[in-house]
Amino acid sequence: IKRSGAQVGDNIYVSGEIGNAAYCLRKIKEGLKPQKTELIKLNRPLPRLELGSSLIYVASSCIDISDGLEQDLGHIINASKVGAVIAVKDLPLSKNLASYIKVSGDWELPLCGGDDYELCFTAPENLDSTIKEIAKTCNVRITKIGVINDSKRLKIDGYDGDIKSYQH
Repeated sequence: IKRSGAQVGDNIYVSGEIGNAAYCLRKIKEGLKPQKTELIKLNRPLPRLELGSSLIYVASSCIDISDGLEQDLGHIINASKVGAVIAVKDLPLSKNLASYIKVSGDWELPLCGGDDYELCFTAPENLDSTIKEIAKTCNVRITKIGVINDSKRLKIDGYDGDIKSYQH
């Protein structure tokens, strides 16, 4: 599945939960002890191979979230020559990360943190029920986080901070 296939009107989805690896790394850097499940997310991510294979004839574009959602979704936008709107309130977060954000207001971790290796993909709106079936079959959470538009840029509703995704 190429990055260049997103079309205006496509929905934007992500698999699993995002920001957990960055949250774990932040805890380590601050001298806090991460939970075992958080360490596993950072040190032993599970690639979504079954999901990726299941999306071959469904997704219009796809990328893994290795450098941060903002940057990796940006690769889809640039390759497809489209824009996008996503909303922070729709991002799939773990309970621990959601609690941290509620207190800190720090959306940087799920937006800019890398190493989650979840999939970010686009698909036509009329395939939403197919995507729900794929989620059940693959036993993975899939969340709609936004829509592709023709703006040629990424708009993030609910976030006005600096973008600090990993830069190669």
